[in-house]
Amino acid sequence: MTGAEFLTESLIRCGVTDVFGIPGGVILDFLYELDRRKGEITAHLSFHEQCAGFAASGYTQYSGKIGVAYATKGPGITNLLTPVADAYSDGTPVLVVTAHSEKQLDRNIRFTAEQELDTVALFRSVTKYAVRIDSAEAFAGEVKKALQITAGGRKGPVLIDVLTSIFTAEIPETEPISGTETTQRVTSANYIIEKLKNAHRPIFLIGDGIHQSHTEKRICELAEKTQIPVLSSRCAEDVMPVSEMYYGYIGSHGIRYANFILSKADLIIAIGNRLAFPVNSDSYKPIYQNAEMIWIESDPAEAGRHMPHCTCFPENAADTLCELSKRTVSYKDPDTWTAICQKLKTALFEMDVNLPVSMAAEAFRAIQPDAVIVNDVGNNEFWSSRAYLYAGIANRMLYSKCFGALGCSLGKSIGAYYASRQPVLCVTGDQGLQLNSQELQFIGMHKLPITILLLNNGASGMIRSREKLRYPKFVHTTAESGYGTPDFRKLAETYGIGYQTFSPAAFENMDGPLLVEAQFDEAIDLEPNLPRGNRCQDMSPAMDKVLFEELDKL
Repeated sequence: MTGAEFLTESLIRCGVTDVFGIPGGVILDFLYELDRRKGEITAHLSFHEQCAGFAASGYTQYSGKIGVAYATKGPGITNLLTPVADAYSDGTPVLVVTAHSEKQLDRNIRFTAEQELDTVALFRSVTKYAVRIDSAEAFAGEVKKALQITAGGRKGPVLIDVLTSIFTAEIPETEPISGTETTQRVTSANYIIEKLKNAHRPIFLIGDGIHQSHTEKRICELAEKTQIPVLSSRCAEDVMPVSEMYYGYIGSHGIRYANFILSKADLIIAIGNRLAFPVNSDSYKPIYQNAEMIWIESDPAEAGRHMPHCTCFPENAADTLCELSKRTVSYKDPDTWTAICQKLKTALFEMDVNLPVSMAAEAFRAIQPDAVIVNDVGNNEFWSSRAYLYAGIANRMLYSKCFGALGCSLGKSIGAYYASRQPVLCVTGDQGLQLNSQELQFIGMHKLPITILLLNNGASGMIRSREKLRYPKFVHTTAESGYGTPDFRKLAETYGIGYQTFSPAAFENMDGPLLVEAQFDEAIDLEPNLPRGNRCQDMSPAMDKVLFEELDKL
């Protein structure tokens, strides 16, 4: 086999159906091999390498398969840095394929030849593994290693930078490989069961690790069987959103009733969640002081962080949940605890629903159940998150989580479509849409069923809110201070995409590309938020004092 044949065959055996990139001279032989196998795997032409990387992430976030992005040397490679960092932060398994033409890299000079970079050095800090491959003899082993690393343990991106001549060279005969998962010995189950026997107010705290381990159904069944309430990180609110045991996402912009429940827990069982609490924060110290914590964490580096009153087990979520599902799990007086949780949810369910939240909720209620929702970054994603629970839907939701990559949503929507082959609702803001608006060409040209909900406040809203708190005037965040937006109707029409002003009816028939613009005042700030030093349930704007004290005493 040639190097290109081996790599393509390996991807197909791993279940990869779609890859994303922009061609260049050094990567053409790989692209042509993909084209030769296009009945089994399809290469898609992006219009910016950044969006090729985001598309690969959206593909794997939805499907669980390895995402693949490719780029040519020089600026093609550097344009991939942002989505690779995003994938690394979020633990997303993406294989990045780049190439070079110079066999020898002289690190003592700036450029060995035109567009030749030390790619490995550039990407090492944002990948699980990055390797420069300069010999046909090493190629097969490195491809196998890369595929195993990206999908093993805590997942994440890997990069192979290939000497271009290897794509056409014959490599030593070897068998392409598919990635496999291994099962670990579970030691946490007995500990969890024993601690629950003395607990009065336990919770499961879940995160995106539940999606990555494909255990959504298992955690839902376990919670409902044991009557243990479930809280989540914001980006895992779609794990079990309509279950009677799910009570929302926590955080500084979390759901109020979720933060209340967190403050009252005496045992926190964290599964698939990084526990990224600020340890020294006065807002979260009472949680550590009042509750014992059990943490299931497969990443040794994460598990090495010091968490007060926390016992960590270096296991993966799938193995732990599988073992717990086989056992008898119970705690003291679940009827009383679940009644308290339900009272909190009922009392606070309507709070913090402003105009953009209510508009997004109307859109969400109109879309079909199998449509995928993809969020951008900024106030729009927080409004979308709140609207999701308010709307009471169960659609899959994708985000840029830890890294917060503004402008990611169009690329991720493209990848999510090819992974799901279902309509996609892309939620974005006026600033995020402008960062990668060139991908409207991809969406319009291929007539993809992607509906874009543009929450347009004519401002850089999140930063405007911060400026409002700290400075006497706005800079570069409002129309008066230097920020601007185009005529989005004309922009959509330029790319052959339909346009409508906001109406819930616009989301009922998602069979082609459409931009739906919802306009509202720039002065609508992001609420709720947690002022520095307040207890996690004491959010702003402040709620009625009598009601707060009543709920706080439960």
